[in-house]
Amino acid sequence: MSKLSEFASRFIDRHPIIATIIVALFVCACLLVLFWFVVFSGLSSSADFIYNHF
Repeated sequence: MSKLSEFASRFIDRHPIIATIIVALFVCACLLVLFWFVVFSGLSSSADFIYNHF
């Protein structure tokens, strides 16, 4: 694991702009997946189906 952390720290030191772009793309991908789940999972619909059984 130390080889990986050494490689990552050297990469960040040598290429800070590319590392920033990679992190930004990862954050955008996570937000896109969250948005996709909220929009298309039906969480925004009403909860009437839950209360119909009570």
